[in-house]
Amino acid sequence: KQQLFSRLDRMCGPEVVLATNTSSYRLSELCKDVRHRDRMIGVHYITPAHIINVVELIVADFTPPKLVEWGHEFLKTIGHIGVVCTDTPGFLVNRLQYALLSEVYRIVEEGVASRDDVDKAIRLSLGPRFALWGALLTEDLVVSKKTTAAVWDYLHHATHRDTFHQPAALNGMVESGRLG
Repeated sequence: KQQLFSRLDRMCGPEVVLATNTSSYRLSELCKDVRHRDRMIGVHYITPAHIINVVELIVADFTPPKLVEWGHEFLKTIGHIGVVCTDTPGFLVNRLQYALLSEVYRIVEEGVASRDDVDKAIRLSLGPRFALWGALLTEDLVVSKKTTAAVWDYLHHATHRDTFHQPAALNGMVESGRLG
């Protein structure tokens, strides 16, 4: 892709948008040899794209706001919705997906639940809740931030896993009284 975008950069006028559907490779790495980097944007469709209408718009520090606007407008014309994320490894959806998969594999390996039961639990509980409200709004609607913080602390203490170390942002919300 680096060679392709370098070649396209030389062939196309600077007003031509160069977009790439990448799920993990950083935009800044893909266009390292592109002279007109301000026309590069990541457009990551989520599989199956004919059902999932959210598309990640990946922006780097060289991506101008007008290109982000263009991305949103383009996606609207094809019935999709853009969510903006920065040019970071894994972007937004894959970071969330792989964090969940990491714990899913641990649960199955430890014999906490079978693969089928894990999938059922996600499909029939978290899936619908997250589809309705998303992860953060679900938390706001279901429990207070104090309860969430207490659960994080308990899981961290009981498992000794850094993945359950309470996030600083959550701690800050509790300390400032923003409890959801």
